[in-house]
Amino acid sequence: MSIGSSSYVSRAASAPESSSPRLAQIERALGVPLRIKASRGQSLRLVVREAAIDLMLPRNSSLADAESFALLQLGWMRKHLAAQQSLQQRGEQHCQLNGLAADGGDFLPVFGARRALRYRHQGAPYLLQDERLELLVSQHATPAAVRKQLLNALLALLQQAVAQDIKQTAAVLGVQPRKVTFKAMRGRWGSLGPSNSMNLNVALVFAPRAALRYVVVHELAHVLERNHSGAFWAQVRRAMPEFESSHRWLQKHHAYLMQLLDQLLTPGAANVHNESQDEANAHAELGELEP
Repeated sequence: MSIGSSSYVSRAASAPESSSPRLAQIERALGVPLRIKASRGQSLRLVVREAAIDLMLPRNSSLADAESFALLQLGWMRKHLAAQQSLQQRGEQHCQLNGLAADGGDFLPVFGARRALRYRHQGAPYLLQDERLELLVSQHATPAAVRKQLLNALLALLQQAVAQDIKQTAAVLGVQPRKVTFKAMRGRWGSLGPSNSMNLNVALVFAPRAALRYVVVHELAHVLERNHSGAFWAQVRRAMPEFESSHRWLQKHHAYLMQLLDQLLTPGAANVHNESQDEANAHAELGELEP
């Protein structure tokens, strides 16, 4: 499944080897890089990233196709760039992991609600409260050690929530994944392998619980239907009748969640791109769950 960043798809006549003066002019008008990328699909597609736009071209598309498509969709690109930038600002306001020092004012969203980070030196490894997330750290823990403890706590919380969602969905659909692996992914919320192994994006720990449950339902529905046909969506609706609102939420908040993930995994960086790497190599495995 890919419910990634904002995108526009058009059926059209692979990717050109280079850009053109006309595309460069459109790029200047947008104020962000307009990157031409080859696609295995059959449609020209625009994907709005945090600080760039990717124009995905099938093998039978030409540079002239790219120019015409980009010019036609200039207004659409401007609109969605503004929306993405607004969401990035929201991400900055809802997450602060600057010092990771004792009671240093750090905070981040967990399951859609802002939580202040608090540190203690005894008790359980972590405790999620209504307005805070408490972490067990040593008195002389470094920021790197605190960040690792935070990531472990978030993974544990995500594993617990996913286990609940799998149990609830399995009661309706009658299927379960062979195993669940949590990864840091930029282009997908989840996927299901041929052997029914499920991959989930760790960034979902920041999303509302309903959005996380929707991704779990979506992937489990693929055990029954390996496509996005009407039969597939009927299975999704059977397990989660109100899924559309969560689907839209994830589409709208892709940039927001990716920025939060970047701040969690990369100290001192607001945005991290792995565009030069193969997609599989760009996905860092962070944990597994055996149902």
